[in-house]
Amino acid sequence: MVLGVLVWLRCPVLLVTGQHSLFNETTRALHQAILKSCSDKTKVEFIEVGGVANVLEEKVGHFMLFTVFI
Repeated sequence: MVLGVLVWLRCPVLLVTGQHSLFNETTRALHQAILKSCSDKTKVEFIEVGGVANVLEEKVGHFMLFTVFI
């Protein structure tokens, strides 16, 4: 249901996950589902940070750099 709305996606989507996150595969699956449903695939970005589970707690500096350059 929600993915059907993504055809009308107007703002960029950034998915960030840690390599060791419990939800890494879920986040990857969500990314693929969004790409399949979204008409403008340039608005969907996926970043996996290596060596961490929780990016915001373990590598907040990396996350800040990602958000500055995107």
